[in-house]
Amino acid sequence: RSREYLKKHKRIYIDDKLRTWINGTMTFPMALYAGSYNTTHRDNWINSPFNMVYNGGSGAKMMKELYELSNHRLYSIQYLGHGAATYNTSSEAIKIARESALKVVKNNKNNEGLIGYYLLDEPGRGAAKSMMNTTFAIREEDPDRFVFTAVNQRYYLNIIKEGLDVIGTDCYPCTTSDALHCVSTVAT
Repeated sequence: RSREYLKKHKRIYIDDKLRTWINGTMTFPMALYAGSYNTTHRDNWINSPFNMVYNGGSGAKMMKELYELSNHRLYSIQYLGHGAATYNTSSEAIKIARESALKVVKNNKNNEGLIGYYLLDEPGRGAAKSMMNTTFAIREEDPDRFVFTAVNQRYYLNIIKEGLDVIGTDCYPCTTSDALHCVSTVAT
């Protein structure tokens, strides 16, 4: 399909110049990673420059509330749960992880405030096979949303990148033993 068709008809689209389009409008994604949700957080987030929020405890009600109170500007990234991907490489374990993720996707995919799914926090290379399997299943079930994770093991990016649509960097990309150039390595 043409780029113009995709920009107009796909909810989320990244064009050949790596620009993000949401509902036909070019958008610079700025996501907030939060550990909890309450009315103070909600009010601060709605009035912030962020247009996406990841909250591990988010649910359909919170996503809808944020989206509506922000005049359709603040989207949520839904955590898929601990069982959505596995380091166990057996076919049965990978199938169980995929089905666990798809259950969450099916329950949330019609929520207008949802922009994507958080698959696994800081995955290592051992989860690559499961991540790819789950991500491909999510793409079939909900092609208008992305699959996301935060990565802190930058040397495994070449292995895990196929199991994701979007890769975020941790807010703490370098450890005290890392050289300064690691910030650039993680960010590129």
